[in-house]
Parts: sequence; structure tokens; C-alpha cells
Amino acid sequence: MTSWIPSPVELDDLDLLLHGAYRPLTGFLDADAAAAVVESGTLPDGTPWPVPITLTVPDATADEAVRAGTLTLSDEQRTPVAELAVERADPAGDGRSTLAGPVRGLHPRERADGVRLPDPLGDGPVFGVPMTTPPHAPDVAAIAAAAEATDARVVLLPLVGDGSPDGLDGAGLVRAATGAAAEIGASVVALPLARHDAADGRDNALAGRVAAALGVTHLPDGWGAGAAGTKSVALPEMALDRATKVWTPTARVPAERRDEPAAADVPALVADLIARDEPVPRLLTPLATERELRGRAAATAPVRAGVTVLFTGLSGSGKSTIANAVHAALTERTPRSVTLLDGDVVRTMLSSELGFSREHRELNVRRIGFVAAEVTRHGGVALCAPIAPYASVRAEVRAMVEAHGRFVLVHVSTPLEVCEARDRKGLYAKARRGEIAEFTGISDPYETPTDAELTIDASRVDVAEAVERVLAALERP
Repeated sequence: MTSWIPSPVELDDLDLLLHGAYRPLTGFLDADAAAAVVESGTLPDGTPWPVPITLTVPDATADEAVRAGTLTLSDEQRTPVAELAVERADPAGDGRSTLAGPVRGLHPRERADGVRLPDPLGDGPVFGVPMTTPPHAPDVAAIAAAAEATDARVVLLPLVGDGSPDGLDGAGLVRAATGAAAEIGASVVALPLARHDAADGRDNALAGRVAAALGVTHLPDGWGAGAAGTKSVALPEMALDRATKVWTPTARVPAERRDEPAAADVPALVADLIARDEPVPRLLTPLATERELRGRAAATAPVRAGVTVLFTGLSGSGKSTIANAVHAALTERTPRSVTLLDGDVVRTMLSSELGFSREHRELNVRRIGFVAAEVTRHGGVALCAPIAPYASVRAEVRAMVEAHGRFVLVHVSTPLEVCEARDRKGLYAKARRGEIAEFTGISDPYETPTDAELTIDASRVDVAEAVERVLAALERP
């Protein structure tokens, strides 16, 4: 069956389509529907819809999918997550086509950022506040003031899809929102909604549609209220009251009592204080926001020699899951650049012409080692997650990396029977039937490392503990 890995934006769209948060959409739009959305902000039947949700593939893939009638959509690890029933293909130019049709889920996607698609928000009025930037003190006060007029519970909605967060990564934005929510008794629900760079504020309108689909009944002005069946709530302009030292709606503060700074100047002022490593008053920003912004600023600090972590183990052992989680943790905790070289992704982007003979598998791991050594040479952290079954090639990679920095070998030792029971991609079943030759652990050996700095059995250790063990190993000299 024809398979394709969508772009990060398209994968986020796919998540929301399968979740039902894009209803009435049940799949990707064809060219006519997409054009109608761009021109009039409605679907062909007149239903308001702000942003065209489309899937673009190479012409050759489109031709194969049309002939087959279906297209398997896979995530970055090549795990099939959905099936598209191809109803139409349209030329998109530059050797590419759009494919349209409904989608159905196959396997839940394991997002690298750990965000889970939200459950419905329940009954009763809900004031949902989408955010793409970290909240400062006047923002928090404005939300609290607006909420008074709604008699609704407040839910902060950080947008963490591809390209949406501004000023922090998705995880940092969620933590900053959580800190702000604690100050006003709100809750936090992360929305994996990508930025589509649509005109006229339509990205905001799409966020409003998703929020309404989850049960939000009130939205701030500018986030698509009304068309999504929600009520619009004005976030008041805020001023710092000189008498009370409290951020208050400007209309309630006499002009002579309005103190500096103005609310609009707070983000730049906070950034300047952090750049000069000076204290930031809580009057300007919550502690959680300050911590996240300081962590981001530290990312530009000079770094020491780099390091490569090579995760090796059987297919399905949990290498990619642990490596992704370590990547997320290190991105938050270190000023170094952190590069993830997952085996399946490398196969797609760096070694697409290679097969699965021993010679080609060794060459694939050598290529990963070369890239990792370069990352290490430039002071970064390289996280590699191939199967890497052969000790001799692992030794070559160690030598390449240690010429420039540190090498840490992590053996993910999950037993074969556990890996085979998981078999999310159906590979073990094919190998047992003889459909895959030289399959590691079945018809080809896995040479157990004797030189691993760390061994983790992912059938006994959960992901959080595995991450802490890897981080502890990296902290050791």
C-alpha cells in the first residue's frame, strides 16, 4: 500500500481531523474547496471555515494513491497513523499534487512534544484563551478582569503545533501558561494546532473553531468568536495603578494614577532585564514566564565540547520514544543545540537509496555516526536511535565521535518477545512469515553491547525514569 509522511503542519492537521476538532471536516480538502475557503472563508456548501486544510504529495505518490484508492499516512517514525480514502487529486505545481478525501485512524500518533489531544472541556460556560506568546503580568490581569464578566471558568489554551509558539517552544509555553493559570484559578489545555500563515487573522479564527469544538463558549476578541458559535469577550486594556501597584483595566484608573511601564512595553522590558541578568519584578511577569524566558536566553551561551548518545536496541524496543523524550528534556535544560537522528527519519532523508542488507545497514549507521560526529565537533548534542545491531560499526561510530567529544552508548535492552508483542509496524509478523529477509532478532543477529555506558529495559522502566537515567549519565564526567 502506498505510504507517505506528511509535513509537520499536515501531521498536526491530521491529528485534529482524527480527533474531531476540525468538524465538520472529516478529511483533507480538494482544490475547489480549498479555493472557496481562501476566497470567501466558507466551504462550498456555505459553512464558515477559515483555513484550507490540504495534503500535498509528489505527483508520483499521488498517481500511485489514485490507482490504489487509498494512501497510508505515517508519522516521522514511519508508523502508520491514518488512511486517506483518495477521492480526488489536483495538480499543485512544481511536481506536486493535493490529495483529498476522508481519513480514518490506524494507530495513535506519539507526538515528540508529548502533547495529548485534549478531551472535551465539559458542560457549562468556558472562557478559552488561546495564546502563542508567554503571558506577562498585565496579560494575566486582563484575562482575570475579562473573566469576571463571563461567569465562566477560564481555560488557557497554549497553541503548540508546528510554527505556532512565539518566543518559547511548545513545552515552555505550556509551563508558562500553567504558572499564569495558577495565579487566577484557571486550567491549561494545550492545543496541537499548527500555524498556517493564513491572511486576515484566519489562523486565529481556526484556533477559535478548534476551541469551540472542545466546548469553549467564550473567546477573546480576535479569535473567531461568533462564527464558531461562541461569544466574544473583550480583553481590557490594562494600566498599572500607581496607588495600588496592581494592573487594572485602564478605564478604572484615573490618568494621573497611571504608572510606568505601559502594558505594551512589558515584554521588551522583561527581555532587557533578562539579557542584563537583572531581577525581574513579579509586577512585570509571573515567575514561570521569567524562568522559561531565562532558559531560552541561556541557549545562546557558549558551550563546551559536544556529546553523542547512541541508543541501540531491537526494533520496537523503545529507542525512538526514549530518544524523543530525552531530546525534549535536553532542549529545555541545556543551551546546546540538540539534534535527533532517529533511524526511521534518517532512512527517509539521508539513506533513502539504501536497502536492508548487512552492508547497507552498516553504511546507514556509519552515515548517522558521521553526522553525529559533526554535531559533536561543533559543540552540540546528537541523539541517535538506529537499531545498530553490529558491534564493529558501533565501535566505528564511537571512534568517529570521540575524536571530537564524548560518546555515550545506551543499550535499550527490551526483550525480543516484548518488542515482537508491540510490533506497531507489523515488521516482526512479516519477518516471521519470511517476507523480510535479514530481520534483526529473527533472521539476523543482534550483537548485544558489552561496552554500553547505560542499559535500559523499557519493559521495566517507564519513559520518565529512562530520561532521568540518561540525563544522569550525561552529567557524569
